[in-house]
Amino acid sequence: EPSTNFAAEAVVFRTGDTFHRRRATCAWLSARFDDAPTNNMPWILCGAEIPVTLRTGILLTSGTVTVSATPGVTLRARNRLTGQLDTILTNGVTTYSADIMDWRIDYCGQDRMAGMLLNARIAGDGYVSFRYEGGPPSARTVCQCALAWRGVKVCFEPVSYQTVTEDLYNPPCVILGESATFRIGVLPASFPDANVVWRGEGMLSFPNGNLGRSVQVAATGTDANRNWLRIELPGVLGMTDTNRPRLEFFSLPYLDVNAIYWVLPGMNNQPLVTQSAIASRMRDANKILKQVSVRVSVTDVVYTNVPYINPDSYANVELEVEQIKQNVTIPSNTVLFVFRPTYEDNGESFKGVVMLRKDADGQPISHEMMHELFDMQDIFPASDDPQNPPLVLDGDISRNWMPRDWGSNDPAMNYYEDNLPQAEWIHRMLMYFWDGYSAVGIPRGDIHGIYYERVNGSEVWHEGSVKAGFLTHLENPNGGNE
Repeated sequence: EPSTNFAAEAVVFRTGDTFHRRRATCAWLSARFDDAPTNNMPWILCGAEIPVTLRTGILLTSGTVTVSATPGVTLRARNRLTGQLDTILTNGVTTYSADIMDWRIDYCGQDRMAGMLLNARIAGDGYVSFRYEGGPPSARTVCQCALAWRGVKVCFEPVSYQTVTEDLYNPPCVILGESATFRIGVLPASFPDANVVWRGEGMLSFPNGNLGRSVQVAATGTDANRNWLRIELPGVLGMTDTNRPRLEFFSLPYLDVNAIYWVLPGMNNQPLVTQSAIASRMRDANKILKQVSVRVSVTDVVYTNVPYINPDSYANVELEVEQIKQNVTIPSNTVLFVFRPTYEDNGESFKGVVMLRKDADGQPISHEMMHELFDMQDIFPASDDPQNPPLVLDGDISRNWMPRDWGSNDPAMNYYEDNLPQAEWIHRMLMYFWDGYSAVGIPRGDIHGIYYERVNGSEVWHEGSVKAGFLTHLENPNGGNE
């Protein structure tokens, strides 16, 4: 922290742990947040620009102004000549120096007040200090003040970034008459839970209260309706109606779907998957699908050796599916799942029939159900086309690429983790289709990514808006790319 051993003529004002030391009145500096309460170190919202005013009573005609800060601080000063905001400190530069006369001309003016915007990106204690030093050697003047705060870092991800074994949160739907978990990350841990306040718009309630980082939200209406949640952090500087965390969800009744499982024989004619394993995988699938109001019931499990399915090869799988559809009457509102010994991927949907590899668990089952029920598309961070140069998604997340899942009305306020690549965010989605991934997040809107369409039996790859969001499907079932 800045030294308190100032020259005799300095008047020092330090906000935060505030103290005053007055020995004379010919030189002084004062810095404060414009809206901060006096005599308290304020909480400020990381990522938001907070107005700061520097006032000075120093009349030096030569010398140096030095500004320094803890890491992660961006400070912009209003240039009185151009009207623009000049960057004084950035995330990687923690010290700035200027000639004192240039500083006075550019930033202070006749009223000796410099207007600035401060953006702190790191949670916890931080400060910025201002130091004026100059004058002749016989009357050297040094004056310094520091502005201190506690940064509040908010992480608010609409997509549940967990596996099915954990508590899913922030779903796009809540079942009518039931409740779901909604949560927000707030650092540091010392920020009081009682100061995280959830508000609702729509037919909803908070059965266990609306305070804390995690709450239960119940859908109280009797019909499908759209709801909003917003989060307030009372007393935190920088949070406004425009940039506060905000999330939509729909209240919906269950969409009940039936499933029939065919299980082909394995080695030594043993079943590939037991009934208890199917029941366990369906519990996981239903946990994922509850995010979109779907509930699947298994009506039959058939252990069979189907004569027109080759269990050792999937080269003619489309022909096999046609044979199934010609020979079997699949009841309405029912999907037929076929567990087979081998398959290229965990699973694949053929509209009414889903082929599954023997080890496919609840994640690929629910992924294929999204295809079956809602025509959702697979989304990728890069193309998989050996015949052409690959399409690779490059760049960090932005509101333009995920407008309905941004979590704020302010394009500049990012409540996701810093510098998160769009490609990495796609890895969190249920509709990301790749072996070895178990993400279960279901976004609200369409997402910018890589997708393919089948043209004359071949895959043609594109970059653009991908139909991977459930709420967009509700409002426009035929929208998106096909």
